[in-house]
Amino acid sequence: MDYKTEPKQQEPQLICLCAACASAFYNVPTIRIKRADRYQFVKDTCTYCGIRSGYDYIVAPRKVLQRHSGNEATP
Repeated sequence: MDYKTEPKQQEPQLICLCAACASAFYNVPTIRIKRADRYQFVKDTCTYCGIRSGYDYIVAPRKVLQRHSGNEATP
């Protein structure tokens, strides 16, 4: 049996991040990070480090695009 399975895409997560932890997520090319509410002014404890205060972010995996070089043979 030959089943073609695609890797399961992770669901976006809503987490609270301080500035230091958010910058770590910004540097990952496979992750997309965005503020959940740009006008949020009350900070919560960071979910990642648990020490500093931060804002709510939506963290989601970035879609991976397969690039073709043009030299592949088609079956």
